[in-house]
Amino acid sequence: RSQLEWTICCVVNEPRAQSKRGPRTTCLRILKTDPRQTNQDEIKSCPERINPMFTTLRPVQFRKSSRHLFVTLTILAMTSLLQPGYAAEVSWLNSADSFWGFIPSNWSNGTFAGPTAADDAVFDRGITHNVFFNLSPTNNRLLVRNDDVSFTLNGFTYTLTDPSSASDVPVPSVSITVGQSAGQVGNLNLLGSGTLSGQGMFVGLNNSTGTLTVNSLVTLENSQAVIIGKDGTGTLNVVGPDATWTNTSSFTDFTRIGEEPGSSGTLNVLAGGSVTFDVGTLIGNQYDSAGFATVSGAGSTWTNNALFLLGFSGAGTLNIEAGGAVHNTTDRKSVV
Repeated sequence: RSQLEWTICCVVNEPRAQSKRGPRTTCLRILKTDPRQTNQDEIKSCPERINPMFTTLRPVQFRKSSRHLFVTLTILAMTSLLQPGYAAEVSWLNSADSFWGFIPSNWSNGTFAGPTAADDAVFDRGITHNVFFNLSPTNNRLLVRNDDVSFTLNGFTYTLTDPSSASDVPVPSVSITVGQSAGQVGNLNLLGSGTLSGQGMFVGLNNSTGTLTVNSLVTLENSQAVIIGKDGTGTLNVVGPDATWTNTSSFTDFTRIGEEPGSSGTLNVLAGGSVTFDVGTLIGNQYDSAGFATVSGAGSTWTNNALFLLGFSGAGTLNIEAGGAVHNTTDRKSVV
């Protein structure tokens, strides 16, 4: 196949304070036999790379020119043509900081959008890196195995749809897992405003170590039971103003902090972070488990709208300090 000239056009949405005329368009021209071969360095030419926290890349179209042929493919049409028709684990491949979408070489399925709604997104590079969101993806599950990854959400929402609860028996594959198998160290850091929305969640599963940190302006949402430290060591941090974690699961279900014998779970709500549970809470649930919770700093709050049990069959510790506050709004008794 002969090389033809492709033009990649990108729209840059600027903050209103910077631009009163609406989006800017910039184009770059490259020689390719196929637009799917576009690599990261070429996409970098779009000016949003100057500051991905405040501008958003949105590739609009690929334009192919030859003497007698003019074809325009929208990114939506291209994505639908390239998506596989079955569920699979789709792994992140890039060893450097990069964008979630529109760079096919980032993902093992080689598509512009990355994992489909039926797929599991897997981060298992064993490195420290940042993924910048430039779309709002929907996947079946998120699996952070042996990796230290930051998601800079840039105002987008990442949705995980697997309906399983962490309290299901046998142990299910839930929508979010950070640290999955023995020896793994999984770290997920949420930055830059935006929302991570899932159902059930494990942090520190099966003799792994998992840490999930929700930073200022980020919301973490769950609608099924969550376990922090199940046969492993798990830590969930909610840190800074407008850092929020909510769990709207059933009143009869529980968020467990320290679940199995030998497990350790920790929840830290710090520096103005906020946690709200409509689901019950068990801190130190089973024999020889340990659960720790700290609410510290002015404006840091933890609101429980269901049963609260501290040290159920294991050891439970709750620290409220430096202006932090814990509220229990249910008429059911809490057990300490």
